[in-house]
Amino acid sequence: MQKLNLIIEISQKKIWHKKSDIIVDAILQTIKYLKSFRSEIIDRTLMISVVLSDDISLHKMNLKYRGQDKPTNVLSFQNINWQDEIKDILSLEQIDINKNTHCYAINGNDILKTTFNDKSLKVLQIGDIAISYERIVEESKDQNRDFDEYLSFITIHGVLHLMGYDHQFEDDAIIMEELENKIMLETENPPKKYVKKNLKDI
Repeated sequence: MQKLNLIIEISQKKIWHKKSDIIVDAILQTIKYLKSFRSEIIDRTLMISVVLSDDISLHKMNLKYRGQDKPTNVLSFQNINWQDEIKDILSLEQIDINKNTHCYAINGNDILKTTFNDKSLKVLQIGDIAISYERIVEESKDQNRDFDEYLSFITIHGVLHLMGYDHQFEDDAIIMEELENKIMLETENPPKKYVKKNLKDI
């Protein structure tokens, strides 16, 4: 049976009131879905860090790392080149497990909250995601979408980028959108209606 561990670290500003559960669910469902055909993540302990922030911070990061002088909804900072040999980076003892850290075991279709006691456990840091609260509010209203549902979608989108998916070319965008649609149906906030997205704008 396909299994793996997942550590999700979330830091957030006060404006993100009680939204971490939505983030956790979207990440869990994305990784659970991908494990059925991404053999390189099986039997590993993965880690994803999420920063729930605002327009000001995302604007600064977008300018610094992408040369775009404007805020954006989500930024993904990928640590792994999935085309290269995958190597575990950290041991568990190097990670600060605290109240903002969520630990899970994914075994087949089962997701169990857990604790990791083996400090020598090797952890593969996939990367970091940053999300702007104001962008999610504004874009969900513009698209007539529920805030929680759109936040789930944006989180899935960010995780897929960490896993090496992109939408710069049409064929890649089709693959990414198909994955997003399928994973969204597994979340606690499935779309109430299908929304055609232009991934070039994300």
